[in-house]
Amino acid sequence: MILISLLIAIGLDRVVTRSDYWRSAWVTDKTLGVVCKNSDGDTGKWRIWLGLVIPALLLMVLECVLFGNFITFIVQTLVLFLALGCSSARSTYKNWLQSAQREDAEACDLYAMQLHKGLLGRDDDSALADDGTLIQRLLLLANFQFYAAVIIFFIVLGGPGALLYMTVREAHRYFMAANFACAKHSASLLHILEWIPARLTAFGFLVVGHFSRALPVWLEYVSSRHIVAEQLLWRVGRQAEIIEPKDCDACSKMMACTHVLASVRLAKRNILFLLVVAAVLTLSGWLV
Repeated sequence: MILISLLIAIGLDRVVTRSDYWRSAWVTDKTLGVVCKNSDGDTGKWRIWLGLVIPALLLMVLECVLFGNFITFIVQTLVLFLALGCSSARSTYKNWLQSAQREDAEACDLYAMQLHKGLLGRDDDSALADDGTLIQRLLLLANFQFYAAVIIFFIVLGGPGALLYMTVREAHRYFMAANFACAKHSASLLHILEWIPARLTAFGFLVVGHFSRALPVWLEYVSSRHIVAEQLLWRVGRQAEIIEPKDCDACSKMMACTHVLASVRLAKRNILFLLVVAAVLTLSGWLV
């Protein structure tokens, strides 16, 4: 059922136009708005952390005690669909690509800053014009946080795992945007949750990309406790990306476009790799 849920949720994400009610950010923001009411994010923080953990625990209890197999399948698929996808990042990337084709560097920088604000909850501190590195890093991070990490948590821990990761992911963005004092704690929690999935995702880049060139970089950072997912994925992904000749003509003469297109294609192939892993685990009896 894990594999079927993955295929259904990813398929729906590609073909269905979501309303606000089916966007993870909207759901989490409304929930945290109630939990954090009359709080500066530091006082009463026990309520905040309970608000992050209780939904996943409640779902786990309901699945174990009340739900049958069919109801569990439906609920897990809906939770996975809610946790997957980031239409705003996809739209911003398309706008950036169109601006790059026009060689409109100023518009490219504005879209990169917009994506930075949307993903990380804060403005970009860099005062330099972006050469495409920022948008590449952010797109790899978006693919990881809204697809790869969710899929890995769902494969290992089912719906409760995907729900827990989604809640912490969106809560950290909410705390950063609201300048809550607990944002540093949510950053640490998110870093812990992403530590193993980020390394598994980076290893997937090796498998579907340039293995021999990216392997030394992956080995250098695989045991590092301090490097964040964004940096790890970008450093490994930049070495693993395979640039095809047609990419050089896809975005006029902007230097960064070839790397950005290659990174997007690399991330998409990695999602297919994760689905293949899920299929192999299902056929071998490790997943049900």
